Amino acid sequence: MELQQNQKIIESIIPPPGLSRTEKARERELFQNHFDLIQENADLIINTPELFYCTLHAACINLAYLGGYLTPLGVLLQLWRKGLLVDVCDHCRGDLYIFCAGGSPLSGTNKCSGLCRNCRTISGKSLPSTRPIVQALQKVKKNLNKKTILRTKGRYFSFKHGLTGSPVPDRILQEGVKPVRLEELLRRLQLDLT
Repeated sequence: MELQQNQKIIESIIPPPGLSRTEKARERELFQNHFDLIQENADLIINTPELFYCTLHAACINLAYLGGYLTPLGVLLQLWRKGLLVDVCDHCRGDLYIFCAGGSPLSGTNKCSGLCRNCRTISGKSLPSTRPIVQALQKVKKNLNKKTILRTKGRYFSFKHGLTGSPVPDRILQEGVKPVRLEELLRRLQLDLT
């Protein structure tokens, strides 16, 4: 699509719905208790947009100077499949699937939270470097749930005539995906299994 001089394309990230503190605690508990079900249905989640963009409010990738974003469940599953954000659990030596990570790429300091698939412990730790977090952040940024609109500037100011022209409504080029909440995702997965 070739833009005219008075047009520009605007992308805006669609934020997940807000949750109360109680709802966030419930979401985290559901994630912890149904982690195997989520892992077993990774392909379905990754290939279904409203499931892919299901966002856990505890899942965030954040790096100083580079930004931070809530991470869609589909992106986490893709990262874990590649071995990024998977480390060793300090409690049982099982696989720790990191869902929240942050730090500084300059100093290398970082903190992560993950869920061990073996002992079901959610624990925090530091990774030897921020490289996997940087790679994860790049993946998250490429897969944000965005709405794209075309904005046409129809009005302009002239010293001779003042404000002239007519406003032009924005045209939606791409609607974002309306993701499901984790509770709904789990309900769908359990129905699909029967």
